[in-house]
Amino acid sequence: SALAVFDNCELYANAGIGSDSATITAPSNPIETDGYLFYNCHVTGSANAQQGNFGRPWSGINASANYINTKIDNVNGTSKLLINDAGWTSMGGVEPKDARFHEYGSTDASGNAVSTSKRPVSTLLDEWTMLRYNPLVFTQGNDGWDPANLTATYAGVNNVLNTTTIDTSDGTTNEISLPSAPEGYEFKWESNSEFAQVSEDGTKITLIRPAYGEEAIDATVKLYVRESANKGIGAEKSIAFEIAPTTDTENVFTVNGSVSMSASSDADQVVILEVKKDEAVIKTAQVTIKAGETSAVYTMENIPVGEYVIYPSTQNSDYNVETEALSVTGAKGDAKEYNVVIKKMSTITVTSADFSAKGFTPSVTSASGFSAGVYTATGSETANLGEGNVVYKLTKDEGTTLAKNIGVSFDIRSMLADTSSFANTKTIRFSYDFLMETTDYYPSDYSYFDLATSKANGGNDAVDQTRFVRWGVYKGWGQFNMFPCMNTRINGDKTQFDKNSTMANKWYRIVADIDLVNKTITTTLYNRDNNMEMLNGKPFTVAMTDETTGENINYPTDINLDNLNFNIYMDKKANTSNKMEYYFDNITVEYQDYE
Repeated sequence: SALAVFDNCELYANAGIGSDSATITAPSNPIETDGYLFYNCHVTGSANAQQGNFGRPWSGINASANYINTKIDNVNGTSKLLINDAGWTSMGGVEPKDARFHEYGSTDASGNAVSTSKRPVSTLLDEWTMLRYNPLVFTQGNDGWDPANLTATYAGVNNVLNTTTIDTSDGTTNEISLPSAPEGYEFKWESNSEFAQVSEDGTKITLIRPAYGEEAIDATVKLYVRESANKGIGAEKSIAFEIAPTTDTENVFTVNGSVSMSASSDADQVVILEVKKDEAVIKTAQVTIKAGETSAVYTMENIPVGEYVIYPSTQNSDYNVETEALSVTGAKGDAKEYNVVIKKMSTITVTSADFSAKGFTPSVTSASGFSAGVYTATGSETANLGEGNVVYKLTKDEGTTLAKNIGVSFDIRSMLADTSSFANTKTIRFSYDFLMETTDYYPSDYSYFDLATSKANGGNDAVDQTRFVRWGVYKGWGQFNMFPCMNTRINGDKTQFDKNSTMANKWYRIVADIDLVNKTITTTLYNRDNNMEMLNGKPFTVAMTDETTGENINYPTDINLDNLNFNIYMDKKANTSNKMEYYFDNITVEYQDYE
């Protein structure tokens, strides 16, 4: 998990008698650190060393290893290099292209550039993007630590970066000339904001200004600086500036209309209207329906002529917008109309304690030695079921093995009433109870339970952009672990079957909370048999927007709620020979729909 620089080091593949190969790194970095930098290093190996690779993503997408100007020797007696053509390898279903892996300037022992045609494109830096990958950037932190003594070397480019500014205060124009490089330096500008686009020749930026009367917008563009005489000495920085609203009040148009609902509320209801060009918000209006009233009118003035989309949203999550977003093109002096209807939402809970309700019978992927179906407890079982309790039971027989796709799939959408759907909901809460009687029934590695809008994954250990969350019964640590769509492991600390709360033969209550608006996913595990004690003391975060980067890569991108499924796969490794037996109870979904 370290942030570490390897400067002019030899990376020696110490193969013994056999034909071993080296995976040089398996980084486990958090997103907050830059990870490993290998700077001007040399990959060598013993006589028996075979082709290896730069690394694998131990911590998934956050894993970071960066190789700048690496010399790579050949496998002894061959023309093959000690780093193979792919350069990297996957781990835990995470591909190198999805991690923070980078390479620039790799050569063979004779100084010839190596072929990178089979490397993931995302791992290849160019002559500009490689500039930040140097020992000074990696070590300086907040205290300027410089063990490589490079502060003076980079003083010039850093001074240019820190003194370059952009002035956008002239609200009469949307095209701004960019500063050019001082003598002895070279610039490259790059768009870094939806409000500012750099021209192809890098000399100007085109701004999307807020409408007259709106607040100014903070924006950035990225600037790369390097020395003309030594193009390897450079740096990069996001140059911040403010985009003032336009001062043009002539070339504008107006949008007006009403916001209404069918019944009055005892509190004010607020609707937000955002006028956007692509992702840039150029005007915002807040429309309030007063308590006791059912409608309100509004006017949005001084919208610059052009093409936009107006997006409505409600401030109160108990209400939802029924009206679609509006694409609008306004010419000078136009008056466009947009009427919005909101409706109150009602929370609906659907459950079946005995799996007899509509939609609570799953589809079964059958196999010899596997059985699945509704089971009524007699009270004589050693499993903690309770006499008369109706559960869903899955059993794999002793001495048989199952393919990784064998299991059952509950169609969550089919559990809803015929007149209802997920189309209008802002959140989904899905929960179920799970019991494994004894740790003798562990899989050899993992069993997977997926909440996903597809069954295509089939139990594969891989990225799945239809998956909200995967729960995994993990023999290795005797606990549940969780996985988002990117398949990075979330350690299910204090959820163990054989220690702490000792959850073997106890009922888990497992809950997933999905906020479809804010794109957050959490899962909470409870000990149902001990007053619903929350295991781990807090929920596990599956997906959330990173405050530093603004990214939310663990939220799925391929969602179709009409295909929401709860998929249960018995054996990831397809090699478990011991008996397996799982029980499920109280499958429940909670969502909102119009009253």
